[in-house]
Amino acid sequence: MKPAANFSDFQLSPPLSDVLKKIGYKTPTPVQAQAIPLILEGKDVLATAQTGTGKTAAFVLPLLSKILAGENKRILIVAPTRELAEQIGRVLEELTSLTPSVKACVIIGGLAYQNQIRALRENPAFVIGTPGRLLDQIEMGHLKLQEFTTLVMDEADRMLDMGFEPQMKAIVAHLPSGRQSLLFSATFPSAIQRLAHSFLSQPVRVEIGATTKPVEAIVQDVIYTTGPEKDKTLIKQIDRLAGSIIVFTRTKFRTEHVAKLLSEAGHEVVRLHGDRTQNQRSKAIAALRDESARILVATDIAARGIDIPHIQHVINYDLPIEEEDYIHRIGRTARAGGKGHSLSLVIPEEVKHWARIYKMIHGHYPEEVLKMQKAKNSPTRTGQSQKEKPSAKGAKREHGKKGKHAKGPATQKWLKTDSSNAKSARKNKGGSAGNANEERPLDKPQNRAERRKSQFKKNSAPRRGR
Repeated sequence: MKPAANFSDFQLSPPLSDVLKKIGYKTPTPVQAQAIPLILEGKDVLATAQTGTGKTAAFVLPLLSKILAGENKRILIVAPTRELAEQIGRVLEELTSLTPSVKACVIIGGLAYQNQIRALRENPAFVIGTPGRLLDQIEMGHLKLQEFTTLVMDEADRMLDMGFEPQMKAIVAHLPSGRQSLLFSATFPSAIQRLAHSFLSQPVRVEIGATTKPVEAIVQDVIYTTGPEKDKTLIKQIDRLAGSIIVFTRTKFRTEHVAKLLSEAGHEVVRLHGDRTQNQRSKAIAALRDESARILVATDIAARGIDIPHIQHVINYDLPIEEEDYIHRIGRTARAGGKGHSLSLVIPEEVKHWARIYKMIHGHYPEEVLKMQKAKNSPTRTGQSQKEKPSAKGAKREHGKKGKHAKGPATQKWLKTDSSNAKSARKNKGGSAGNANEERPLDKPQNRAERRKSQFKKNSAPRRGR
């Protein structure tokens, strides 16, 4: 089948086609071009694609078209975070602007139960929510899934990473067996394959791009700095950048610190982390969206589910704990075919971690890191090793670098041993990872389960997805 060149090729319902013309949808992205026809045919779909490639519209458009044509009754969409659930709700609100009879409601934690119960009593065509709050409404009898003909699991890899598989299984147990099931994910680990085998029936595989690489339209820069100089470096870089910015930090405390730092420097700043109320979180995103605030400072809670086209820059004040989260962070820019820029501030203790992130994307270690290690291992006249002194003079452009990088035995051993130890710790989910204290000076070494527990322990019901 020849991929659709424009949205009119899909033969979507006339009201939906009119809305697409009104809001300027013209050319489908690759994941949309492949997934939409399959979903319209009623097939189960397992789709993986890079962050920022239009996955939400890839399932919302065909499902809405089927609702308008009377082919679908009701649709359940499950998302890992409140922000992503609200983002999907906004997309549906825009697409149903000419068809007000099609209702959608968002069921997430942090909001009053009674308002959500009233919305569910209206039998909306679309119910979007996080696993825990959806399961609460099911168990209380306010959400009955017998009439739901389609299940969508968006960002399924993130749901598994956050420990929501038991909730997902409990939700699926209430759905009819003959449903259409769609699973969208940014990555395709073995856990996702297992989940797909359990929940989907003979799914058609859609795979767009390399899921361990960001879109090519993002120019990636790095500045090697030091802990004491990091704040000054951040302010200096933000002062020279134009446009909207998201600054990612590793902890709630550091989010508050950076937000205060930038506010005192005269910038319009909002912040987002797990200790903020749902109302505060929604207002922060709204302020960034309507450009009343130029900068959002956030933890990885904002790494997925924020789709704001005018975000031009993403700054990693701290590197993410998991290498894959780097892809999702910088994917907040260059949305749906646009261009973007990312900047990572790397202190000496994070150099090894940065090298692994770089290698995941480019297939080799960054040249300047190899030079650092070579200098470190070179004997001086006194027989002592030189100390690593990364330069903080400007950004090193990393995007699109090619060439061979000679790695001596000492460099290979340093990087390989460090990487192996870290991978072993993540695999075993316990203990420290060799030089973990050096790699993660901002947080104590933790295994994956401990990290997630620390990140979500203050949420209202973290393991239930509320």
